[in-house]
Amino acid sequence: MAVDQLMFAPIVLFAFIGVNGGLQGFPPKSIYEQIRRDYGDIMIANYKLWPATQTINFWIIPLAHRVLFAQTVALFWNVYLAWKLNQEEPNITELQALSPNLYP
Repeated sequence: MAVDQLMFAPIVLFAFIGVNGGLQGFPPKSIYEQIRRDYGDIMIANYKLWPATQTINFWIIPLAHRVLFAQTVALFWNVYLAWKLNQEEPNITELQALSPNLYP
């Protein structure tokens, strides 16, 4: 599990962000900015979720249900990744128009 989280996860998540941006047709500069903006948050979320999930999976979940448990968590993880990578950065002028008292 440690090898997975320390070696595999950082590389795969980095590549996932890059490939996702490329498949959406973003230019390289935009992909770089998205990696710079989101990679840290995604890695922190990964380290909060997967070690705990796998510990529960191996210690508590019966063998017959481990795949179902891990894949259910993975479904929600993939929803999180899709949400995180498709967020737009807030435009300060839009925020000012919505809440002029908060953003003078």
